[in-house]
Amino acid sequence: MSDIVEQNYVFKNSANMNFISNSTKSFLDYFAKLLTAIIKKMGNTFQHIDTSQLETLAGGDQEFMKEMAEIFLEQISEFVMNMSSFLQEKNWEKLAREAHTAKSSAMTFGMEGTGTLLKKIQLECQANNLNDVPKMVEDAITQLEAAVPEVENLM
Repeated sequence: MSDIVEQNYVFKNSANMNFISNSTKSFLDYFAKLLTAIIKKMGNTFQHIDTSQLETLAGGDQEFMKEMAEIFLEQISEFVMNMSSFLQEKNWEKLAREAHTAKSSAMTFGMEGTGTLLKKIQLECQANNLNDVPKMVEDAITQLEAAVPEVENLM
């Protein structure tokens, strides 16, 4: 069996072996990684959270993911309590700060829609455009609370 190397391509001179170029091998490696990511994403049965960013941060460290889930669960109850209280008190400055803090945590758990809503609450409070703020806070609280069972599944 003799091998011929020409312009980065390897050809196997054998009836039983196919030839694959380096570029084809690179493509197949990439395609395998893509399929793995798609299958993993399809396996994500969560409706309210997406753990992709957290998994990237954790780098496969399951203990880190559990710790982050525990912290986020504690934060959710604090966010809900504080936002409700600040809304009732009409303390728009504190509500804006709380929404800002909650946004970062929500985004870490892939809650893009909730993060966007929290950012809007923050900006509306800062601009003193308060007509829609109570409904937005209610919606944000509902979304955060809906994530609790999913976050608990990570522990």
